Amino acid sequence: MSNKERPSLAPEVISLERTPIPLVNSFLDSLRNKGICFKEEDFYFLSQELPELEFSYLMSLANRRAGDNTGILGHLVGVSHDPNHTENIVSRIGKEMLFELHKDPNHKTIIKLLNNEFVSKVNETTIIAIDNLAKETIKRIKGVACEAYFTNKPGQQTPEAIAFKAGNKQALESLIKENDNDIHKLLNRSYEKDLNNSVIKIAQAPIIPNLDITLLLNILPDQLNRNISLQTPEAGDPLGFVARINMAGSGPFRLLAERVKYIIEAMKISNHL
Repeated sequence: MSNKERPSLAPEVISLERTPIPLVNSFLDSLRNKGICFKEEDFYFLSQELPELEFSYLMSLANRRAGDNTGILGHLVGVSHDPNHTENIVSRIGKEMLFELHKDPNHKTIIKLLNNEFVSKVNETTIIAIDNLAKETIKRIKGVACEAYFTNKPGQQTPEAIAFKAGNKQALESLIKENDNDIHKLLNRSYEKDLNNSVIKIAQAPIIPNLDITLLLNILPDQLNRNISLQTPEAGDPLGFVARINMAGSGPFRLLAERVKYIIEAMKISNHL
């Protein structure tokens, strides 16, 4: 991105360091070896067609940068009473998800990937497993608020959580408007390609709002508060699993997962013809 194209930064804005998108490059390499390739426009069109997905991803990055090491615990505002209560909730969900994970024959590989360890060969079905685990983890965290306060109104949140997230949402929406309503300028991604113009690596230096999440920080256990502990627990630990699984929330990762699902379903149909 040229200096002319780069969004203007204000004191309320943070520009993160350019790094590889978690999980994505390992799967790009594995899929390329199986003849499944992606162009830069594939990722561009995804964020155009599903802007809410990339919006949620930027919001989770902003919450993580502000101190929530999971990026997704805003749902517990108004539900959890204190850090110990939050730890109990997250630990229970983490244990449940680790139990589900260990049913997968590739569970050791998934743990390594979530811990940012190098894995030379990745089974393409592993990306589907991670995608499903990420969706289910967030669903269960949201479900805690529904069960506690709105048992007769599925999908609702506490008034406190609604107000908390509304303020954060407004901050991100304002930042997008300031940058020509172009979320790509905030995602700030770069693509390394091969001679066939297929993407082999993706990096990003996201530009996010500097959020005030004091209400959430007040109920976070130390292990999940980045302002207290910079070291994220390992993925094999219940708290660490919940903290790390949201790395699968990026648009590029979701695109890879959906493409693999489509290919596998097409192969099943073809085998039955």
